[in-house]
Parts: sequence; C-alpha cells; structure tokens
Amino acid sequence: MADLDMSDVLSDPDLIEPFGLVRIRRVQTVGTDGIAIDAEVSDAFAGVVTAGKGDKLNRIAEGARAMGNMTVTTSTELLPNTPDRDADIVVWQGKRYVVESIADYRNFGYIQAYCDLLPLRG
Repeated sequence: MADLDMSDVLSDPDLIEPFGLVRIRRVQTVGTDGIAIDAEVSDAFAGVVTAGKGDKLNRIAEGARAMGNMTVTTSTELLPNTPDRDADIVVWQGKRYVVESIADYRNFGYIQAYCDLLPLRG
C-alpha cells in the first residue's frame, strides 16, 4: 500500500454519508432444474458522494430522456458490469444508480465509482 492511506479520511463523520448508502449486488444462481434464479443482496456502506456531470435532459426526435449521475468515493468494493456479472447498484436518497465504471485507487485505500441514475426515463 502507498504511504498515503485515505481510508482514515473516508471514515470521518464530517465528510461521509455514514449510513445513507446501500450497495445492491445482483447474484444469479442456477437451480438443479437448470432455471436461473436472480437475487439481490443489500449492504449498507459509508462513502463520500459528489456530483458527477450533473442532471441532464436529452431531447431527441423520439422524445426526451432524463439522466443523472454521481461519484462515490469509498473503501467498499463496488463493481461495474462485466461479462460474468451485472453491475452493482448504489441507492442514495431513495434513488438507484448503476455503477458505470470505477477508478481503482486501492493502493491509497479507496475507489471512485462513477454511477448513472436508474431508470432512464423518457
């Protein structure tokens, strides 16, 4: 690990959302009958929420689509979509955001997750 460890800062109650964030990890198992079963596992976690690119309304010929995003800085593992699994979902202030990508700074004790608002509404 690098000499600068940010995990102490990420536990400071003046900076973080101590209980306001929930990670939803979607897990799929296959039963003995060969049918897939989806389940969601929820875990509360602490982190710092900052604005992403801001809320945006895209207007196109077919209609309009509302979009929003945020950045979460945390020591909790958050994962984007991979070929083997669905992306994690972060719930904050009653809204669901999907982890679009991460910046991995684990050598400094944290990651930054870039999250997009769900569902996209038009």
